[in-house]
Amino acid sequence: MLFKSEWDSVSLGRIDQACDPTQNADLAAVIMQEGLAHICLITASMTIVRAKIEQVIPRKRKGNVQQHEKVSPVLVVLLLT
Repeated sequence: MLFKSEWDSVSLGRIDQACDPTQNADLAAVIMQEGLAHICLITASMTIVRAKIEQVIPRKRKGNVQQHEKVSPVLVVLLLT
């Protein structure tokens, strides 16, 4: 437990920055598989999953692959936004 008789804005800012994993992340990674993507932050001591994006992708059927081909770019667009 940290104890200080008076907390100023500089001290509070330093604590916020130290506790924010986005400030300390060494690497960001997107792990993708069909219909699922995880957005992760990687630090020296841990990996934090920041987001999980799921998109239902219809199965390929003989002679009807248009539905499958339409949905794949949708997952990429979801990741980029």
